[in-house]
Amino acid sequence: MSQLKKIEKNQDLQVCLAIIEKKLGWGKSSEWSSYDFEKLSEKIHQGTGMKLSANTLKRVWGRLNYSSDPSTTTLNILAQYIEYDDWRDFITRKENKKKEATPIISLKKTFLFVVAILTFLPLLYVLLNGSFFSEKKFNSSDFSFSSKKISSGIPNSIVFEYGIPSYIEEGDKLEIQQSWDETKRHAVSNTDSIATSIYYSPGYFMAKLVVNDVIVKEHGLLIPSNGWLGILGKGKSATYLNENDIVFNDRIALSDSSVEDGIFDDKVNRESKRIYFIENFQDLYIDDFTIDMVVRNVGQKPCQTASLTVYCEGQVILVPLTTKGCISEINLLVPDKLISGKTNDLSYFGVNMNEDISIKLASSNGQLLIHINDVLAYSIKLEKNNLRSISGIRYEFEGSGSINKIIIRNQEQVFLSKSSLEPNAKR
Repeated sequence: MSQLKKIEKNQDLQVCLAIIEKKLGWGKSSEWSSYDFEKLSEKIHQGTGMKLSANTLKRVWGRLNYSSDPSTTTLNILAQYIEYDDWRDFITRKENKKKEATPIISLKKTFLFVVAILTFLPLLYVLLNGSFFSEKKFNSSDFSFSSKKISSGIPNSIVFEYGIPSYIEEGDKLEIQQSWDETKRHAVSNTDSIATSIYYSPGYFMAKLVVNDVIVKEHGLLIPSNGWLGILGKGKSATYLNENDIVFNDRIALSDSSVEDGIFDDKVNRESKRIYFIENFQDLYIDDFTIDMVVRNVGQKPCQTASLTVYCEGQVILVPLTTKGCISEINLLVPDKLISGKTNDLSYFGVNMNEDISIKLASSNGQLLIHINDVLAYSIKLEKNNLRSISGIRYEFEGSGSINKIIIRNQEQVFLSKSSLEPNAKR
């Protein structure tokens, strides 16, 4: 593409983005947060039926470094969001409006314009027959995407089965994304229908089928922990500890036998450690639940941190804990919103990490309340008619840590309590 065309294309894109910003009315895009881009992703999905990820939108708006131009599919979806058929329709109608507003030009300018058109006509022909003006649109119903678990433990390989329509060509990029994390994508063949992926930790994941950076299909995937599970380190080098290793003395921690067996060397002590309890809690939803915990984390870092993650259908709640002087470095994640310690007062999440810390999350009457050490640290209004199920928790820390108390319940029943922490207790 010539330098002139690149400039024109960028100008057209800036006009499109300006129209979107005006439509949203959220103020300057330079001041948008990650949450704003997540919300825009959902609005585009609702308006067009197709989904652009928050990171793709950040790249288009220049908030992430990316050398390549936006794909044709991305441009088409942006144009459709502002009620054009596709990107070509946006360009054409914009040019028509420009012509209507242009006064009669001089004979000399007309001659120069004709010369320019004749000069770029071959290039225009190539572009019109190439990928830039491709009108390819994706219909989610044209695709199929399903999965099955190979085993009941961790790690767990998942077999994905996918089907694509005939208009997907060899040049189209087809990928499977394990969860919300775009870095966990891997390419799959356009001519196959089976692909596998390995998950090294339990949780609730939204697996996605992605074509040319557009999410065309997704579904929930629950990988249970089969009781309490401890994980030291990450990925292929992780060490797994079952209930007999981590549940003892009326609390969940690292057992004496684990230390004696040499699991904790100096390197492991510097790595993150996670304790999971993930299962299919039936009838436990985000609009009516209580998680009441007491945790402890002892370490040597000046900014010692830990976090509690609550796995919900399609999203997570992440409650951070840190040394009082380090709250600027933490982030709180609640449904559809990321609260940064850089721009918000998260001082209630600063605690004495060497003492027992109580954490209580409770929702009722459309409100989610988070208490730290019996003090209300944060509250947020929940969306109505958005019943997301809850599938368990993860406690992550460095150094040594323990869960000394836990109760998970709603107004009707108790799903997990301290009495179930004994190694052989019946759940």
